[in-house]
Amino acid sequence: MRCRTPSPGAATGTARLDELHAHARTAGEQLGVGLRQYADALDAGDAVALQAAVGAIQAAVAERDEWVRQVTALQGELATP
Repeated sequence: MRCRTPSPGAATGTARLDELHAHARTAGEQLGVGLRQYADALDAGDAVALQAAVGAIQAAVAERDEWVRQVTALQGELATP
């Protein structure tokens, strides 16, 4: 595989990796918080807290989706000769 010269203004490999890891960590943390809030809201029978928990879970899913988008883009770049 041949190494390509990054375009001007492109993030370094280390910066991109750090960003990918940050998205993965954030998604995992948000999902853990959201699921805990969801379980607590179910136990308490609190509909308002349940909606807030759903929002936290949706934020985690959006963060995970961004991570997937970035990983997919990176895989495409690596496959390009």
